[in-house]
Amino acid sequence: MVHLLLAPYNDSMQLGQGFNSFLHKPCIDGAVDIPESSLQTQAVKAGGAGNVSQVVSYSSRFVEKISEVVRSMNISAASSIKSGTIEVSGNSLSVDEAKFAASDLNAVISVKVINQTTTTLKNPKFCPLEGVKMNSQRFFEKFGDCYVSGFMEGGDLHGIVSVKVLDATKKSEVESVLKGQMNGAGNSGEFILGEGSGTSAFTAALSQTETTVTVNWSGGGQIKPDTEDWSLDTLVKAAASFPSRVASCPQRTWAILTRYDNNRSFVEWADKHDIEVPDFNRVQQATSDLLDNFMEYKNNLARLNSVMANPAAFKLSPYKDPVGLTVKALVDERKLLKDEMSKISYIIDNLNKDPLQPPLVEIKNPILWACRLPVPIDSVTPGASSVSTADRIAVLGGFAFVNDPISSDSPSGGAPIVAAPVAAPLESAVKSAIDNVAQNTTDMAKDLKGYAFAPLPPANITTPGLAAEMSPADREWVNDDENKRAYAEFRFDRHTGSDSGGRFNDAIELKKPMVPVTWPQRIEIRMLSWGGHNIARSVDVVYDQLRLSHGSEGTVIDSLIVHLVPGEKINRIRLGAGPETWGVKGVAFAEIYTTSGQVCRIGDEDGHHITDYYPFDGADGFKGWWGSAGDVIDQLAPIWGH
Repeated sequence: MVHLLLAPYNDSMQLGQGFNSFLHKPCIDGAVDIPESSLQTQAVKAGGAGNVSQVVSYSSRFVEKISEVVRSMNISAASSIKSGTIEVSGNSLSVDEAKFAASDLNAVISVKVINQTTTTLKNPKFCPLEGVKMNSQRFFEKFGDCYVSGFMEGGDLHGIVSVKVLDATKKSEVESVLKGQMNGAGNSGEFILGEGSGTSAFTAALSQTETTVTVNWSGGGQIKPDTEDWSLDTLVKAAASFPSRVASCPQRTWAILTRYDNNRSFVEWADKHDIEVPDFNRVQQATSDLLDNFMEYKNNLARLNSVMANPAAFKLSPYKDPVGLTVKALVDERKLLKDEMSKISYIIDNLNKDPLQPPLVEIKNPILWACRLPVPIDSVTPGASSVSTADRIAVLGGFAFVNDPISSDSPSGGAPIVAAPVAAPLESAVKSAIDNVAQNTTDMAKDLKGYAFAPLPPANITTPGLAAEMSPADREWVNDDENKRAYAEFRFDRHTGSDSGGRFNDAIELKKPMVPVTWPQRIEIRMLSWGGHNIARSVDVVYDQLRLSHGSEGTVIDSLIVHLVPGEKINRIRLGAGPETWGVKGVAFAEIYTTSGQVCRIGDEDGHHITDYYPFDGADGFKGWWGSAGDVIDQLAPIWGH
């Protein structure tokens, strides 16, 4: 009966009821008159379990898209988009879409059992609304494109097996073993996983995976003991015994739908009133593709929410234009993801109104977003934070608890500040705040409520000699007491080049993420030809948490990329200014030294004034840049950190 148009049955369905086959949405009751006397209930030929009249079909196959699961269950892809989840009969299925997307293999195992079919013998009479003016759109809104003309009784079982290979190096091996075993039904019709499925090779393959099994069924009653959890083994057993259980406990599983333009009395009425019924067959594949995109966006949104809940467990994506870990970057990206999902929903609404004229709306590929999202830090275990105790304390940097005596070797070198009365011991309160800082800033603030704070004295973030070489604006910035406190962990060095572009300061950006930013993992410098010599066009610094870029994109003559392994720092930088050309000196030469012995350079050293930079005043290595930039890097200076 593959030619039949079917929809999952629910108790609200009535014979003759109008129906929207695109959204699987019930419409007006009594759209056509189907008297009981016109019905025929036909049992299928005997041959099922216990010689009960049944048609049984088994299927097991690997799928790559969630739309294939929806299609196998005759669920409306459009309805799944509008509801935001996979639903049948008004109840959400236990399909873990995130698990499906994250798994290496997904298999659908299904058993369909038909005991009997109830249909009408005669062409039923269409029942229009008397006295109500109708056009095609209004008719579709009230009546739908088809009506319920019969029911199928039996049972339907679907199991989704999602397999995640734990060891990436054995992925191909495990996939090969699993695919070799999951081969459907045996010659006798009994459902089996495959010859040798109980062998040690198959058992060993499963032991190297995280396997999630979800099952949905109608008919057959209780198909598994309550004491057993769903597993691949229990699913196979339940599938094998499902027809016999349906024989003793069948139920309506499908509603049979008939298009109005297959009904003689409707065609006669519609011809008089110039009514056309939409045909959704041609947009079904496009709708399935939209569902796959929607669910991938939903998975991206879930990943983004995980990052926002625990940013300490994530780092910057290695792909181009990664999503940063600042609050603003994450919130902005979440809005963009939701906007794309809204576009898909908008397309479905318009296809429902007119399948012949889909709206011209561009949907960006969700895979592009998936590549840009922050990725888990490898060393972080689920539920754990990668932020060290020192890093967590650094989040509180710049404050001193007034009831915590300041020692004589503190930066202020002063006497203890008199403590204000508090309700709980300070040590316990601070420990509680520090433990929660990486997980929830709001909770931290609540924990610390009631304590008074006294600012630490301003630190010198540059030496007087260096400050004298800076521009008046930069000198004012580094000498400001608030900046000295806020950026006490940084040391700002003098500039190379000329100040003629827009100002930038990486230290400001490094303070924005919700967790302390790690040391740089990659430095990039690109040069272009500028009046007969080369100068830096752009500079990039990539960290686990964000990527900072300055300058402009375009054609480059030369480029330099310095890769840094964990623990490796830049401990010397040499920069050379170019000859002033078109009002710009820029950076014509750069040489980078690292603690592991790397020496990388770009540009021409000869004929240029070279400035040699080293970490100073307790700094450990290079942390970022500050300077000015427009179409090129006009001026550049290192920021050291500790």
